Amino acid sequence: MLDIAVCDDDAGFVRYLSNLLYKLGEDHGIAMEVESFRDGRLLVERIRQGRRFDLIYLDIQMKEMGGLETAKKIRELDWTVQLVYITSYEKYMKQVFAEAPIGFLVKPLKEDEMERTFLHIVKVIGDQGAFYRFRYNREEYKLPVRDILYFEKQLRKIYIISVSERYCEYRSLEEIKADLDKKKARFLRIHKSYLVNFQYITQFGSAEVKMHDGKILPISRSYKNEAVEQMKKLAWTR
Repeated sequence: MLDIAVCDDDAGFVRYLSNLLYKLGEDHGIAMEVESFRDGRLLVERIRQGRRFDLIYLDIQMKEMGGLETAKKIRELDWTVQLVYITSYEKYMKQVFAEAPIGFLVKPLKEDEMERTFLHIVKVIGDQGAFYRFRYNREEYKLPVRDILYFEKQLRKIYIISVSERYCEYRSLEEIKADLDKKKARFLRIHKSYLVNFQYITQFGSAEVKMHDGKILPISRSYKNEAVEQMKKLAWTR
């Protein structure tokens, strides 16, 4: 079941997009629930109350709270939800990437383009739905892959940094990377000591990456070329 939000102050467009999404769901056998919002503030408040969406279609130009401001507030509450911006003006494309959208659609919508984008997003969300399992001190753990920011090696231990806690296990980063690759999880090896979740990278520099929580992690020379190539492959699947 996909939980989707559509936010646009144009009531007619909201109905059109909601109906189109349900049709795509029927055509491709994807169960979903679509919730509509006419105001960015109402959407943000719904998320603040604990509602978690997999995908949000967000109009950039709205009277009460614009889409860019709405996206920024959403990201303060949920970094992993997939955002698709919708606008009538292509000039906004350069302004929208700070909040890590996965797509950008221009009105009037081209339904074939809409379908391709939607199916791609469904695949990405499916890949993120996997769990990472590990054992430590005779206890079994299971974490949603989407909640893991990065893995850090310190001597013989691997620290798993999630959105809410820090865990520990005894494995090599090579083994962990191979396990995550099988799940099609989007993690980059940037250093002999770091394996990071692409979803949480907000800035990729020549010698370091910046995570969404402000943490700066180094990129080593030996892993830089590999990391850059992976970034190129994953750049469109934000």
